[in-house]
Amino acid sequence: MTMNEQLIAAASDPRVTIAKMKELNEFRRQVLMEEAEDQFKMALAAARAEMAPIEADAKNDSTKSKYATLAAVNNAIQPIYSKHGIMISFNTTDCPIPNHTRVLAYAERGLFTRTYQYDVAVVTKGPKGNDVMTLTHAGGSALSYAKRYLLLMIFNLTIEGVRNTDDDGNAAGGIFMIDEDQLQELIELADEAGADKKKFCEVMKVASMAEIPLKRFEEAKKQLMRKLAQKRKSDIFPGDR
Repeated sequence: MTMNEQLIAAASDPRVTIAKMKELNEFRRQVLMEEAEDQFKMALAAARAEMAPIEADAKNDSTKSKYATLAAVNNAIQPIYSKHGIMISFNTTDCPIPNHTRVLAYAERGLFTRTYQYDVAVVTKGPKGNDVMTLTHAGGSALSYAKRYLLLMIFNLTIEGVRNTDDDGNAAGGIFMIDEDQLQELIELADEAGADKKKFCEVMKVASMAEIPLKRFEEAKKQLMRKLAQKRKSDIFPGDR
């Protein structure tokens, strides 16, 4: 008997209580979800096997780097993942990092959905600190950038001829900021060291700690570690203050 036939038989059996039917239905749901997840994984693996590195179709003059646009990525892979029954959709939600947007991607097949997320900075200024776009434009740029990288993440893709240290744009287009965990680590270090966060940001030449570029994370961390070491030394030897 199939699982559905067993449920029908159980429903007609007076010895089977409503509570037992609920348990059977929950068990059936779990089995179906596990099967759906297995099918999703197989479809994802099959789609990935058919995908090649994406060809870069654009160049950023500011960073002298090549990158693949969202259109190029989408055109290259959508026919493949759609053929395997996978559907991709996007949404946004609140991001705990100031001046960032959290973009969500849903990879779905049948009953199963896997969620991916990417936190991207919404920045209106260029590398030299000049205004390069409006806040509305920056939001759209950030969304497009995050969608592009989420697609690359889902299918584990690379850009042809572009190094893994891809930094293809300005603002939302490529100045990578520290993530939430790194921000929290710096905040905790600053608190433990008794550092003045405002002065620290002035030294780092950023408006807030959340806007520290990823490439300067280790530099920021070392500064706070030195401050912490000085505080611990002064706590042990008060006369050295």
